[in-house]
Amino acid sequence: MYGGENMELEQFSEIKDFYKSAESFLMKHEAAAELITSSCLADMEVKASSSNPPFLCCIREGGDILLTAFMNPPRPLLIFGKEEALPLLIKKLAMQDWGISKLTAPAKLARAFAEMWLRETGNSHRISMRMMLYRLERLTAFTPTLGRMRQASLKDSELAGKWLYEMGSETRSLLTEQEAMQTARQKIQEKRVYIWDSDQPVSMAAITRPTKNGMTVNMVYTPPEHRRKGFAKSCVADLSRELLQSGRKFCTIYTDETNPSSSKIYSDIGYEEIGRYTELAFNQK
Repeated sequence: MYGGENMELEQFSEIKDFYKSAESFLMKHEAAAELITSSCLADMEVKASSSNPPFLCCIREGGDILLTAFMNPPRPLLIFGKEEALPLLIKKLAMQDWGISKLTAPAKLARAFAEMWLRETGNSHRISMRMMLYRLERLTAFTPTLGRMRQASLKDSELAGKWLYEMGSETRSLLTEQEAMQTARQKIQEKRVYIWDSDQPVSMAAITRPTKNGMTVNMVYTPPEHRRKGFAKSCVADLSRELLQSGRKFCTIYTDETNPSSSKIYSDIGYEEIGRYTELAFNQK
């Protein structure tokens, strides 16, 4: 334990121990905290590296968790909870000389962390992306555009990889063309990618980060020549319907805050905004 006024910080070396301690808190906020929850579930049985260990902690006050922090290098630091617990977290990170290169968190929390981290370490930051998080529990009835959704097969790998690379270029992702091709092929092999066909493939979406009751939809992309025809809306709607009918209680999706048209697409089919998130990149001194 690591004390601070009435708060205490408990640090963990294994993800399974962290998740056991944080599970009830994370499940109370299952959709909003899905980044941490899904990361725990995905990495639960992976033995922590001694040379590049994870940073895992819960900060409590009076037995109640105020904040959780999860970082499994080289992935970003993920934090969720109350701003009042940040000074204790930052003091611990600085004392242990953790280098933070990226952070993803609710927007207000991310901003507060960045300001405190700058004062503590002198490391400044830039905003990589501002995102809006949407949740769907019940699909709104609408008439889909012509076509049908199907699960992508390996023969779609080249096209899906090309689309993923184009999507990355539009969103300022650092994904190389080769990485896009590899990622698309892997996700297709894992049966996570879906194509909307209208005489030909015209749009795609994928599923990722399952939690106990939810699933996230991502990789939504329609090439420019097929846009403004309702293909992405139909693909996401059919995929979301399939997830809900399979037993998921909700679906989530992130949108770029600078792209209001995508937000309207999702709100039109029943997705509701539940939060805003920020991804930060830190300079290292």
